[in-house]
Parts: sequence; structure tokens; C-alpha cells
Amino acid sequence: MERLLERHPLLCPDGEDAYAGYVMIGGADQAVRIVRPRGGGWANAVVHVSPALAAAIGPTERLHDRIQRSQCKTVMGVVQELVEYAQQALLPGDEDTGGHAVDRFGGDDTAAIAMQTLLVEELDVLGWHAVSSVKLDRIAAVLTASDSYGVHHQLEVVLPVGYPTSAPKVAAALPTLFEIVWPPAAHRNGRLAAVLEQFVAELERHQRLWRELRLIDERCWVLEPTHPTPKDVVRRVVVGNNTSVQLTLDPNYPGLLPECRFLGPEHTVGPLRTRLSLNSVRWDDQRPVLDNFEAVLEVECLPPAAQQSVDFALECGICYSYQLDGVIPERVCEDKRCARAFHAACLYEYIKGLPEVRQSFGTFFGSCPYCSTPLTVKLPS
Repeated sequence: MERLLERHPLLCPDGEDAYAGYVMIGGADQAVRIVRPRGGGWANAVVHVSPALAAAIGPTERLHDRIQRSQCKTVMGVVQELVEYAQQALLPGDEDTGGHAVDRFGGDDTAAIAMQTLLVEELDVLGWHAVSSVKLDRIAAVLTASDSYGVHHQLEVVLPVGYPTSAPKVAAALPTLFEIVWPPAAHRNGRLAAVLEQFVAELERHQRLWRELRLIDERCWVLEPTHPTPKDVVRRVVVGNNTSVQLTLDPNYPGLLPECRFLGPEHTVGPLRTRLSLNSVRWDDQRPVLDNFEAVLEVECLPPAAQQSVDFALECGICYSYQLDGVIPERVCEDKRCARAFHAACLYEYIKGLPEVRQSFGTFFGSCPYCSTPLTVKLPS
């Protein structure tokens, strides 16, 4: 429940088996209602969305099939499947553009061929050096540009029916939603060159963010993401045995104090929370984020080479997997000699099945499956 409120604060309980409110999708709040059938699990939940979102993502039958296949155990898992499904549907692609070009023009071959010809002509004017690929069946092209650091980025451009009066649809792996100004200012290399110029300007806007993240990747043992992309603003770094901190940088203000989520046994993360609270006033947004972070928490992040010598249990000690419904193990045994990590959902199912389990309101009292150290877990939302 706490994680759900952190990520989607406008989504609230609506009775015992439902949540209603707003979920952030594609840079905008979308109205949703999620209902779990009585006596059933969240894998069978029914998701109701606003008419605008329904028109964008199409029939929800495929969404519900996806939720069932994922075997979601929590409402957070359902929300994650909804967000990922909707974001994929909102990207320029076969579903979003109506599939084949002829279908988009109501079966009019002549209109489709004319638009395909216009795309090729505009790419000629732009220059083929800036073109990574062309998909004439979708009247789309993938353009490429380099930022000031020399990193190559790709921008997918789809010409809609009504172009150039209507703006092209664009998609790129960026930490914030990229929207173009249309119609663009006149450019000697055509309209697509103007779009690419706006894209390059957007790349430069994120250089501070990417510079901070590169420094973290180079100097720290990063648990996740394992293969970061330009749109990822989160890094989970190791600061000690079975202790890590998940940093979420603000893509618009990357130098500010990031959101910090501490993961590990309380005897190690408790002092870190205290130092953050006491020393946060020392944060200097002109310094590198990593230097600030280590100074404020009075800790040094472990380097990548530490993977060979430091004990760190990545997988859940119950299901033996790392991610469950997109959630990493967040509960850790308090015994320093054990320090096994567990998904809260797995720990709940285990403790609930213990013969000696005790319950007080929404909290279950049990013990670690490895060392019998007392553990508590709250009823999952």
C-alpha cells in the first residue's frame, strides 16, 4: 500500500476489493478503477479506464489476459501491467497507426502511395545520413542524432493521415515525454530536419541527468537496472552487506536531492535514514549527486569490483526469484548472520501458513524460514 501511494498518490482504496482514482500514463493522469472479484485474486482483477484511454489502447480483453498470465498477486502488479500495456499501445506502432498504410487510408492505395512518396521526399531533403531505418508500410522512419557526449539516440517518426497539417507522431527513449512544436519553424532541410533539431535540443536538456547517472554507473555497484536505457532515472546502489539504496533522480532537476529508498535490515538502514534527515541541509545541487549522496549519508558506495568479495543476496529466499510483479525483495531478516531478503508478498504467504502464526489487526507475526528470527509482515494491499 505504501509503495502504491508513493508511485500513484491519486489511486486510493474504494471499498474492500477495489481501487479508484488516477494513474500516471504517458505523462498524464488517467482515470482508472481496478476491481478484484470477491473471493478471487488480483490476477483476475477487472480494470475500467476512461473513454479517452480506452480509445487509445483498444479493447481491454488483451490487458486482462496479460494480467492473468502475469499472475499478479497485488494491486501494484495490476497497476504495473496496466501502465506498461498502455505505454506500449500509446507508442507509434502498428496498433497506434492502424497497421498497414493502405488500411489507414481506408483502402485507398493512391492516397497511401502518395504519403509514402512524401515521406521519401522529405527524407531526401533531410539527408539519409540522419536516417536509421524506413518502414514504408507504416509511413514511418527512425531518425538518429548524437548528443554532445557522442551518444547516439533514435527518434521514431510516423506520418499520420492529414500530414503535414497534422503533426507527426514521435517516440524516443527519453526520461520525460517529448512533444514537438508544430508547425515547426522553417528549416532549409525541411520539416523533418526541424523535428530532428527539436529532438537534439531535448537531448541537450538531459545532459546533466545523464552525466550524473553515468558517474553512478562508473563508480558504484548498481543492482538495477541491469541494462539502463536513456529513459531510466533510477539506480539501486550497494552501500554494504545486504544493504542498498534506490535513488530516483528528478529528470527536470537532476542536481537536487533524489528520492531515496533504503533496502536492507533495519539495523543498517535505520542509521542511514537518520543521517539523511539530519544532513540533508548540506546538499549542494552544484556538486555531483554521488558526491553529495556519500557526504550526506557519511557512506561510500561499493565499487563494481566489490561484487567479487561482498555478500549480497539478490534473490528472494522463498521464491528464489529477483523480481515479483516488478517488485524486488524489500524485507530482510534482522539477524546479521542471516540477512536473507524476501518479497513482502512471499513472506506474507509463508508466515500466514505457519502453525504458530499470530495476527494483530493487519500485522502477522512469524519467524524467518532460515534462522527462526522473529519477523512481522503486514497484510498486502
